[in-house]
Order: sequence, then structure tokens, then C-alpha cells
Amino acid sequence: MRWPWQKRTPPPERYRRYQEQMSMKTWSPSTLIADLPIVVLDAETTGMDPRKDRLISLSAVVVRGREVLLNRSFDALVRNPYGQEGRTAAQVHGILASESARGEDEVEVIFHFLEFIQGHWLAGHFIGHDIGILDAILQKAGCPPLQNRVLDTATLYRRWQQGPLPSETPENTPISLDPLCRELNVPVQDRHTAAGDTLMTALVLIRLLGKLEKRGILRVKDL
Repeated sequence: MRWPWQKRTPPPERYRRYQEQMSMKTWSPSTLIADLPIVVLDAETTGMDPRKDRLISLSAVVVRGREVLLNRSFDALVRNPYGQEGRTAAQVHGILASESARGEDEVEVIFHFLEFIQGHWLAGHFIGHDIGILDAILQKAGCPPLQNRVLDTATLYRRWQQGPLPSETPENTPISLDPLCRELNVPVQDRHTAAGDTLMTALVLIRLLGKLEKRGILRVKDL
């Protein structure tokens, strides 16, 4: 509990620099979606619960217009994220505990990531999970949540289909990344790695924005 006379502790300087950059909004409702600076990200984690699970690796790449800027990318491996509950995740993502020992502390990873994403929108497939994990790390570091606007490729797919998400099982539903890639002619490779999933999601994003553009969804206000 904080008493009325107690001052709130300000966030670390590295977060304040990010906060300052985010306050300089470079877009408006009339901005073309194609002109938005977007960072596509993927976070590989030990599970699906941000309250208890840990970040394993984080990858991101900048998309501008219809182009993936491979020379503007971010990749980080977190040091020793695995507990007993992380053994299954290690099998899925292929990152062994011995490899993660060479990674960075998760707080250092998040501060480096803030420098990379400042001034950008964020995009991902079911991005709420990724944001939840990153916000949990920020909270541990004494920082507020991420302030970037977000695009979710699952939501954009729904807009393109002009209907609710399919009701099929998760393994078969076209809203999961693999079938969505196949539907949009995006090669599936390096699945369940942060870098591989990031590149696939970036290409899916570009395809979906192109299809939505043909339906008149051109500007931020149309999203």
C-alpha cells in the first residue's frame, strides 16, 4: 500500500528515454498504413501465462510499406529462463538450458528492445501474449507497460474474412500461423523459433495489409 504522502518512484532513465520518444507521435488517423513504421515481433516463452512463465528468446524486424527490412532486426536470448516447467518449452523451441546460459538478463533484453521499438507500432500473431510477457518483465524492472500501438495479424485476418474467427480446433484452424502462412503463400520455415516466426509473421502482415487495402482499409482511422 502507498500512503498519500509517499511519492511514486519514477521509472529507470532508460524507460524514460523510451517514454519521451513515444510521446513524439509521428502518425495521425489520416496516416496511410503503408507509411507506418512497424516492428513485427515474436517472443518464445516457457508457457502461455505471463504471470508465471518466462521469456526464452525475442526477435523483431522492421516493416515499412511492403518491405521487410532485414538489416533492421533484433534478436536476443535470455539467460537461464528454464525451471522444471520449462522442459517442454525447451523441446518445442530447441533452445537448451546450456545454450541459454550464454544469454542476457531479461531486464537487459527488455531495455535494449525499448531502444529498438521506440517510435514504432508493434505487430505480431496473437500479440497479446507477447505483450503480456514483456509487460511482466517491465513491471519487475519498476516500469510502466509498453506504450506502442499494436496490430494483431489474427485480428487483421478476421477483418479480411469479414467474420468471426473460425471455430475449428487449434490444430486445424486457419487462424494459427502455419495454415495462415499456407493460405497466403508464405513459406513456413524455422517454426517455433523467434527469428523464424517473426519473419513469417512479417510476410503475413504485408500480405494481409495488401488485401485490406483493396477493400478500402488504407489509413490508421480505417483499422
